[in-house]
Amino acid sequence: MKAICLGVALALLWLTGCNDSAGPQKKGKASGDPSTGDYLNNLATAQQRALKTVDTATVNKAVERFYIQEGRFPKDLLELVELRYLSRLPELPADAHWDYNTNSGVVSIIQPQK
Repeated sequence: MKAICLGVALALLWLTGCNDSAGPQKKGKASGDPSTGDYLNNLATAQQRALKTVDTATVNKAVERFYIQEGRFPKDLLELVELRYLSRLPELPADAHWDYNTNSGVVSIIQPQK
């Protein structure tokens, strides 16, 4: 399971880094040039996006397994930990929180608007 999650994260990082939609390059330093700092910011953003995707997929899979075995959706995400469908809820970036719909069983991550 960890290998699959890591593979998804790496694939997302690779796909995010291979975006050719920037258009023609301007003279001087390119926006993807590692010396400009944009490269590192884009890399950090892509890594956070990939981790959120993997974390959300992991929790959604646990909800799905719970539903199949228990015949209902969990009351809250902590029930997944209590009944050992997850060892713990994945850590989220600062100010982000889990959003769980108990009717549909869909899990997402909510981040505050900047």
